[in-house]
Amino acid sequence: MSFKAIFLRVAFLFSALVLTSASASSQETGLDGPGVFRWQGDGLRLETAALVHDQVRGFFIGRGFDAKGVDVLVNEACLFRSAIGNASTDPAAPDITIDQSEWRIFVNGGERELRTRSDWDPVWDRLNVGIEQRVAFKWALFPPEQQFKPTDYNWGMLTFGLPPGTRFDLEVVWHEGDHKRSKRFEGMECAKQ
Repeated sequence: MSFKAIFLRVAFLFSALVLTSASASSQETGLDGPGVFRWQGDGLRLETAALVHDQVRGFFIGRGFDAKGVDVLVNEACLFRSAIGNASTDPAAPDITIDQSEWRIFVNGGERELRTRSDWDPVWDRLNVGIEQRVAFKWALFPPEQQFKPTDYNWGMLTFGLPPGTRFDLEVVWHEGDHKRSKRFEGMECAKQ
C-alpha cells in the first residue's frame, strides 16, 4: 500500500473518531460528559477525551498492527483523542503555538512529559513493527509542535504513557503571540480495561 493510500485511510478513519471539536462560542466548561474535557481561553481551544480500548484496538488493527502491538497500545499508551486550535476569529489575533515538550503530566506525586511520536520508536523497534504501521501511528498522533492562525485547528491522538485507569493531571502550555500561557486539567483518567 502506498504512503498516500495509508495517509488517506488514516485521515478518513481518524476523523470518524473525532466527531466534535470545542465550540467557538464556549468558554471554560471543564469536564463535559464522561471523560471529555473542553476548554477555551487565552486564545486556545482544546477538547480531549480518553479512547476506550475497543476504539484503540479497532483503529490500530485497521492500520495493520498485530495483536502484540495493539496490546502495548492498550496497556501502555493511555490514548486520548484531541482537537486543539486557535479560538480567535479575529484575523489580527496572535498565532497560538504549542510544543508538547512543555506539557507536563502529574501522577502519583511525580511529574513527567507526554509520550510523543519519537518516544514510540524504540517500542516499535523492539516489536518489529513495520514501516506502514509506524507511518499510520505517526499520522494518527497530534503533531508535537504546531502553530495555529486564527480559527485554525487540528486533531490527533495524544499518548500519556500510563497504565489503564490511571488518574492524572495535565498541564497544557501554549504561546499566544509572545505570551506564554498554561492551564492545568485535573482529574483526567486513562480508559479502564
